[in-house]
Amino acid sequence: SDLHLPIPFIALGTFMSLAGIILLIACFNLTNTTLALYTKRMKEIGVRKVSGSSRLQIASQFFIEISLTIMLSVAVGFAMSLYIIPHFAAMWELPYGLKELNSINIIVTLMILLFSSAVLAGIYPAAFGSRQSPLILFRSGKMAGGTNLFIRLLLVSQFSLSIMVLIGGTAFTQNATYQNNISFGYDEDKLLTALVQGRHDAEALSHALSDHPKIERTSPAVHHFAFINAGESPAQLGPQKFHASVYEVGQEYFPTVGLSLISGRFFNDRDTLQHYIIVDENFVRRKQLSAPLDTKIVLDGKSFTIIGVVSNHLTDLESHDRENYIYKLAKPDQYQILVIRAEASTLSETQRYVQQQWKKLFPDKPLRTDLQRDILYQEANMYNRNLSRIFFFITILGCVLSVSGLYSMASLNISRRTKEIGVRKVLGASVMNI
Repeated sequence: SDLHLPIPFIALGTFMSLAGIILLIACFNLTNTTLALYTKRMKEIGVRKVSGSSRLQIASQFFIEISLTIMLSVAVGFAMSLYIIPHFAAMWELPYGLKELNSINIIVTLMILLFSSAVLAGIYPAAFGSRQSPLILFRSGKMAGGTNLFIRLLLVSQFSLSIMVLIGGTAFTQNATYQNNISFGYDEDKLLTALVQGRHDAEALSHALSDHPKIERTSPAVHHFAFINAGESPAQLGPQKFHASVYEVGQEYFPTVGLSLISGRFFNDRDTLQHYIIVDENFVRRKQLSAPLDTKIVLDGKSFTIIGVVSNHLTDLESHDRENYIYKLAKPDQYQILVIRAEASTLSETQRYVQQQWKKLFPDKPLRTDLQRDILYQEANMYNRNLSRIFFFITILGCVLSVSGLYSMASLNISRRTKEIGVRKVLGASVMNI
């Protein structure tokens, strides 16, 4: 295929790690199961050794048996992936799937997976099964000491990996809850946006919405948080040079979005031809301005005067408090967006009303409207939802594999202690006691 699109790192890294963890759990489980089954084949191995089979031949037999098991698992897994991968790609909105993979790449990947899994799961059972002497195999009928400790270590490793995945899933769930409850510093749950082109569109739509009882305010702007973020511009405060995010907004922007006035004033009608700006609390703190009002700041070679200080805010989930935010009045002919403030409980209904009014004003022009929370959480919600589902599935799968390993160890333990159990029963121990 000629499609050369990068896979998002978070998807690639996360699921390669999860796949590796599940593969380790499966390999440890296969090792435990093979060692448990080994106890039932001791006489067979003893007969083969007495008949002249070398240690290498017996080890090869174990290794080939495990390789065949893994080969069957790889085939079943590949068949399942033909169904799962399209759904996985749809979850992450990936524009590619199995058909974009080269057949040689798939074959090489499956061969590497088969070989590495066979080595990881089969080396110890093959080595252990081939090193026992025929005398021990025929006389004791049980495994040599030390193996039980190794099996316990494998079982502990299985459950530890499962707990790791469980902790990761819990952390992602808590992070999603934290993100949903985070305070951005403004009333994002009461805002919706409409893309407009210039002063005429903005004023016409704003006037049409003015009679709606649920709409509290509207404000046109060039930039808006998380949707049309402002780029960085060179700025200077005295001898200090820095870069700042300069937002060009309308006069009613701050009351509309819900940013509080800390000191000074907002923009008004008399400021249209003046070089006035407003900054936030973080800007004042970082620049150590004890009296920020009337301070001069140079932006793009022009001098501006601070007339107000507003409360802090976060632009989006990836922003931080180290950014320098400066607000100045936008030129009306450059308006790109109309920010609408309405009651949070009726925001979806208000969005439909905005579309209806726009169609009355401009029947032939489409209008894009978005809820502010959808803008902020669109990508985050997708990641959190998908990761929560997949972590839950992987945790259940890992626990099932670990429990099957525990069953293998219990079977092995019972086979090693058959005589002890028989003696206890003869002496009167009940099933509940044992």
